[in-house]
Amino acid sequence: METKQVEYKVTLDRNNWQQWLKTFCGFSNAEGGNLLIGYNNGGVFVGMTKQEADATVRYLNNMVRQHTEPVVKYTVEYIEQNDLLALNIAVAPSKAVVWLKDSQTQPLIYVRDEGETRLATIAEMQDMLQKPETYDFDRTPTGIKLSEVSFGELEEAYRRNNNKEELTTQMLKSFELVTPDDYLTIAGLIFCDDSKYENMRMVCTTWPGRDKGSLRYTDSKEYCGSAIQLIRYGIDYIHYVLHYNFGGLKEGLERKDVGSFELLTLREALVNAIAHRDYRINGNEIAVDCFPDRIEISSPGTMLQFTERVSNAKLETAISMRRNKVVCNMFVRCKYMEEKGSGFSKIINDYASLGEEYAPRYSAGKNYFTLILKNKEYRPDNVGKADNVGVNVPVNVPVNVPVNVPVNLSKTAQKVVGYLTINATVTTAVLAQHFGVTERTIKRAIKELREKGLIERVGSDKNGYYKLK
Repeated sequence: METKQVEYKVTLDRNNWQQWLKTFCGFSNAEGGNLLIGYNNGGVFVGMTKQEADATVRYLNNMVRQHTEPVVKYTVEYIEQNDLLALNIAVAPSKAVVWLKDSQTQPLIYVRDEGETRLATIAEMQDMLQKPETYDFDRTPTGIKLSEVSFGELEEAYRRNNNKEELTTQMLKSFELVTPDDYLTIAGLIFCDDSKYENMRMVCTTWPGRDKGSLRYTDSKEYCGSAIQLIRYGIDYIHYVLHYNFGGLKEGLERKDVGSFELLTLREALVNAIAHRDYRINGNEIAVDCFPDRIEISSPGTMLQFTERVSNAKLETAISMRRNKVVCNMFVRCKYMEEKGSGFSKIINDYASLGEEYAPRYSAGKNYFTLILKNKEYRPDNVGKADNVGVNVPVNVPVNVPVNVPVNLSKTAQKVVGYLTINATVTTAVLAQHFGVTERTIKRAIKELREKGLIERVGSDKNGYYKLK
């Protein structure tokens, strides 16, 4: 007999997956429960072959991860009888509200009553949605097992900044990235390599003018991955934006750089966006918008103290309050944040010697926080018109290129050299789009590099590529 905590299915209906998956969500939003597959409604064993059972588990895993948020935590037990198998899927209760995600409808909340699963009432939803406020959401366990992921990027960052100390599995559990029974928490999903968590996305866009205007951009790239990876991707993207200049060779995230932005300031800004993002808001990404005169870094979810809209306010008026304590604590342990929460102060101090017009600012609403960093090299009277792209033309200094490359190259040639160090097979069309210039400009830069003996062509004109000498 089916009860509040037990439901039977002969098999999982693949044409109507919402019917059984909502039971998962209902169990998780209550005290947990057991979905028994291979039984009729009366609880009589029907069974299936080993091949059918394995295929059912694979299908179940895939659907739960696609359509529940946070991913429901459960275990699978095989039950054997008369050479056939049944499955006992034990669903664990969740501290956070679990949603059923369906591309055809808005996410839904289901609850479990005696013997049935139903949509939550408005009163029930109001009560349940208060649950995440009583604990840190990033501590929420998920159904992703530790054995399915790696933490190589995090381990390297931790080792590099903690006197080569190794980050062990026991430490991952102590830091609450992994539960005692080897499941990832939300924080674990945020830090695991090549994270598939839908909220670990960043979109970097370059705009030719000082506003979005007609929404025509010169370049846009989307990145997915761990918190450590997104920081690196964001900084690397900014370093190759034609609007900006950086002095010297960037050798790591800890190097102090000079030019349009200080490297540590960029890191602080990206860490802030990842650490304070509201991970309960799905479907939105961190946005890095690069304009000639500034960078705007936006993350879903406002800072906790804001209740009203704030526009273009000075950064010193913002009070940083930690939303995701597990995530923040991990950044502290990797030396990417300080326990005192002085990230904003570092950014403010970086610009202290410049005029008021360069002061860091922010905007905020109920569902977003945007940090605005001014390009130190930007001068309104220095805006160039070359190639019909409104870019800033500051002092001609080396731009993130290998140290053995002559400094008397054109700015575009320097950019091309830097890009070829990370992607030798890139085409002139891609380079032109990436840097916001014409292909003709890129071809001139390549000709300059070839004449100076810095690059050579490998392979045919059609299928070959340029290689740094």
